[in-house]
Amino acid sequence: YGAIDVENRTVTIAAERFVANLTAGETPLPPGAKPAKRKRRPERDAAFLPQLTIYAEGRPLFEASDPAWVTHFADIRVVELDPSNTLPEVMLTSYTGGAHCCTLLTIFSAQSDGAWLRIDGGSFDGAPHFPQDLNGDGRFELVNTDNAFLEAFDCYECSYAPDEIRRLENGRLIDVSADAASKDRYRARRGEMWMR
Repeated sequence: YGAIDVENRTVTIAAERFVANLTAGETPLPPGAKPAKRKRRPERDAAFLPQLTIYAEGRPLFEASDPAWVTHFADIRVVELDPSNTLPEVMLTSYTGGAHCCTLLTIFSAQSDGAWLRIDGGSFDGAPHFPQDLNGDGRFELVNTDNAFLEAFDCYECSYAPDEIRRLENGRLIDVSADAASKDRYRARRGEMWMR
């Protein structure tokens, strides 16, 4: 796990067969805008554009950056989400700011041809509390609050949502919340709901 913000502008994580580097880059200018004078040190609250580069043997294998990721905080994790491929996945999260919103999740997964597949993991209210190996099989599931329940039956502050549990299989995120392996977690969370 590693994070970047307005102070820490780069982080590198070494996996067994590759290195993932996340750097804070310049935010894109709106169409027709003139570039501002470059400052020696970024403003303390200036947003940045996370730029991900994956290296192997000192050479870049893959680079990604997306204007939707503009943020004041981003992080990466290297974690085994799909054991059917040869390398663990790289998870990038970016906080977009705002009330009751939004952390964007993007997953990058190595393919058999050497390419890296980008998988949109969606947006979440606040910081997600994933990944977790729920059944102890060495494969991590993505666990976050099921945002569909927030404000569905009452005000936001009065809402309590169950977990949504997803697993990466063959380049797709599959909702496994209803699987038998998730039942113990739901029982525990249901108990928390009644204690509120």
